[in-house]
Amino acid sequence: MNTRFDYEYIRNKDVVGWRVHWLGLLSGRWIVVNDELVEDQNAKIFRFGFTVAEVAAAIGHSGYTDCELAWYQGQPDRYQLVDGLYVQVAGWAAAKAIADAELAALEQRGLDINAAREDSGLRQYTVAQAQTYINNKLNAATTVATMKEAVRDILLKMVPYVL
Repeated sequence: MNTRFDYEYIRNKDVVGWRVHWLGLLSGRWIVVNDELVEDQNAKIFRFGFTVAEVAAAIGHSGYTDCELAWYQGQPDRYQLVDGLYVQVAGWAAAKAIADAELAALEQRGLDINAAREDSGLRQYTVAQAQTYINNKLNAATTVATMKEAVRDILLKMVPYVL
């Protein structure tokens, strides 16, 4: 189906399944842009010169297309069915803005931590490597002063991995 003529031909000849093709024109006009369901002005229905009302009347369709239903039903926190129509839940936009800001802050915190780790030259050690390092430091200590220094060195080296 590449032209308006093709669609009109199958309708006029009452070709089996013509309504399915015409319903595809209605359903195919929807796209998601910036988290919103909008009509695509480049969809076949418009390129072929049809109007939504014309196609809907021809196939006796009213209400939502499968594409619209899938969109609304796939976002139960955002839309609810009220008297047969999907409406946006009150306060949804504000709640989403807060959730998005919290997620962005969390992602930024992760990026900051990774950047700090890379800037400090720290690297991941296995448990065995950490144990060996600690044991070597403690075994090398011979006095209370050198033991304190060894513990200090261990903490300075290991604590960044814990934080």
